[in-house]
This record gives sequence, C-alpha cells and structure tokens, in this order.
Amino acid sequence: MRSRLFFGVALSAALLGGVLAVAVPRLSAPPKLEEVDVSANALAKKYDAPSGLCPWRNPASDLKEFFPTATSTREEFLALSRHTTEIEKRIHRKPTGEETGVQIHRAYNGETPLGVVVARRVKGEYGAIEVVLATDTANRVVGVKIQRLREPDETAKILRSPGFLKYFEGKTVQSDWLCHCEQIEISPKALKSVDAVQGGLHTLMVLLTVQDIWKKA
Repeated sequence: MRSRLFFGVALSAALLGGVLAVAVPRLSAPPKLEEVDVSANALAKKYDAPSGLCPWRNPASDLKEFFPTATSTREEFLALSRHTTEIEKRIHRKPTGEETGVQIHRAYNGETPLGVVVARRVKGEYGAIEVVLATDTANRVVGVKIQRLREPDETAKILRSPGFLKYFEGKTVQSDWLCHCEQIEISPKALKSVDAVQGGLHTLMVLLTVQDIWKKA
C-alpha cells in the first residue's frame, strides 16, 4: 500500500515537473514582435501615395509670381464624374477616381477673375511629386512649379530648372505636351519622372477645360 502511494506521489511530481518545464519557458520567453518594413521605399509607399487632395503649400509666394495683381483667391471643388467619358477620350485612358474631381483656387483682382491655380500629386520614380499649375481665363498655362519631390538631385535639378518649367508657359490643352526642351538636357534616369510631370500637367489641363469653368466665375 505504501509502495503504491509512494509511486503515485512520485508519478504526480514527475508529471508536474514536466508541465512546469514546458510552461515556465513559455511564460518567461519574450513576446514575438511583428516585423515592420521601415525602408525608404516602404515609407514612400505609405506616406507618398497619391491619394486625397494635394495641398497648395505656398499660396502667397506662388500667387504673387503667377498673378502679380491678384488681391484674393476663392476655393472651389469641381466634380467631373459626369464628364468621365470625355476625360477618357482626351487622356487616352480610363481616369482614376481622383481624376474625376479637382480642387481649384480662383485668383481675382477685386471682382475680376485672373485665372486658377491647382495642385496635384503625380507618381515619380522615387515617390510622389507635387506639381502646381496656374492658368489664365483663356485656359493658357501661366506658370508651373514643383513644390515637393523625393527624386535624386540630378532629376530634381531638371524638374525645377527654369528651362523645364518655362517650357509649359503659354500651352493650352491642345498643345504638344511632349517635352522638347532645347534649353536643358534630360538624362535617361530622369525620363520617367519627367514623363510623369508632363502627363500630370496635361491631365490637369483636361480637367480644367472639360467644362467651361468661367461660366459661374
């Protein structure tokens, strides 16, 4: 009887020891942390995704440059979903959801309209490029600026060069938007971002002219 009791106690102790041997390391082991990609490319995708409205970051200085006589601006959102078919015909592809609406800033001298300014993100080689486009009441380009970008210095220098930006001045939606800048040399490494800026600007011109925005100005 005593031998059975002793054997039972010994067996229970052995089982308990086995359980503790497995459980204690589990309880004391540090929790497994989720791996997060914090590389430059991952952060660019997270924070530079061309979604939402692009802010016009430097309205005071830009307005003075684009429309020196302007005294005020008024914001307006153009909903263009009813023009989807026409937009697709003009840009030769199906427009995205963001391309069926555009936030415009109307510039005035007193009550006299001078033109509009619009900002938008386009997808460059290394992330979002924020472009600002200004047009007059005849729907001609008054000026273009690059307000933010993540491109390498070589590409950024081209995109922000006066020769490249002035190439667009005076253009209309019917103009040739392929860059043939004789003033600057565009390196092969910059071509993708140059094409993105040109395409984005032309799309903005289409959005601004697909309806007569001056009827209610």
